[in-house]
Amino acid sequence: MINKTPFSIDKQIPLVWAGILISCFSTFLISSQEISALSAWFMPEQFGALLQPVMIYKLWSPTFVHYTLLHLCPNLVLFWLFAGKVERQSTFELIVVFLLLAAGANISQWLITGPHFGGLSGVVYGLMAYLTLLNRWAGVKNYYIDPMFGVLMLVLIPMAFAGFLGKVSSYAHLGGLISGVILAFAYSAYFKLPMLSNMLASWCQLISNDKDKSNN
Repeated sequence: MINKTPFSIDKQIPLVWAGILISCFSTFLISSQEISALSAWFMPEQFGALLQPVMIYKLWSPTFVHYTLLHLCPNLVLFWLFAGKVERQSTFELIVVFLLLAAGANISQWLITGPHFGGLSGVVYGLMAYLTLLNRWAGVKNYYIDPMFGVLMLVLIPMAFAGFLGKVSSYAHLGGLISGVILAFAYSAYFKLPMLSNMLASWCQLISNDKDKSNN
């Protein structure tokens, strides 16, 4: 049997590979033509335009826009690493998480800087928060991320705002991170509700039994 190499195509994560290919295609268009070739990928000037059915895709399309290889490669590696963990757990979960994280990151950046931005980094930060917190709060073992790596990513956020990393979508990073925290909290709360209700029922039963014993 031939062992997989680090560059083997993982057939368990087709959506992740689709996102990687779309991102590579956007970089190819920019390098072979001009940025105007991707004008239809950016969010509109007026947010209300997104309410039109034919324009709603622009809420997510900037996520796949990468201007250079230096911009593209780190994002793709981290997206493959983080999103792959989610898709191996559930394809549907990745779809929902990706759509919400990308929307949160893109809206955050659009509100501050306008429509001309792009990149997967907002989603990457959201996934990092989502995976880390679900690993801690909900005990999802497959979502483990090395804590020091997470700390390093967090340190890069204030450095980006301070201008040390050049022109980057800092507000998308922050918006994605916050969206990931909210999603992880919602997920944990939803799946802990049955457990909490069972614990409450057990406590009530114990109290009731103690009262019956004391009455007897």
